[in-house]
Amino acid sequence: MAQANDSWGSIGGKLREQILANLHPKLDYRAVLRKFRTSILSQQRRLTRMKPNRRYGFAYMGSRRDFTTRLLFAIDVSGSMGTEELRQGFSVVNRFFNYGVPAIDVIQFDAEITTDVMTFRRAQREVQLTGRGGTNFGPVLAYLEEHRDYDGLIIYTDGYAPCPAPPQNRRTRILWLFVSEAHYRSCYPKLQHLGQGAYLKANAAIPSLV
Repeated sequence: MAQANDSWGSIGGKLREQILANLHPKLDYRAVLRKFRTSILSQQRRLTRMKPNRRYGFAYMGSRRDFTTRLLFAIDVSGSMGTEELRQGFSVVNRFFNYGVPAIDVIQFDAEITTDVMTFRRAQREVQLTGRGGTNFGPVLAYLEEHRDYDGLIIYTDGYAPCPAPPQNRRTRILWLFVSEAHYRSCYPKLQHLGQGAYLKANAAIPSLV
């Protein structure tokens, strides 16, 4: 009710809630990773019976190459983000592990970064949230300035915040992932000079990469 009426009153920004990140959003993860790096595949080739050989089918083992892109995923946990939207965000993180990504660093933010960096090495069914205050992208980009070894930063948000100053770090590419097309069209124009944009399609959670 507080969220719907924008009347959080005395409820603090440290309100914690627990969500289930068990949705299955469909996403072209390779397309997302290509936004950050020309070559996203490692040189380590592994044989697997879970994938058919291109020439001989399942009679011979196929091969798989793992992603080496180092990702930082920043999730907007401000008061304007609904529980369903947050479930979608953490579910997107979870699905990366089905495509060979060995680890993803995750931070939560509202008006500030509300948690220490969390390194996910496997899908998480339950995630503890800390935040639900206002929204400020500045602390996320400041964190990026201090940690320049990431190939890509994905900022999952509804976009309702002032436009931050551009970071000096030009190595790490930024992708703004919006909760819907409406939020993308409303908020991305002011952010497009900072990175590329995408949004989750309604009812399918299929990001449209722009």
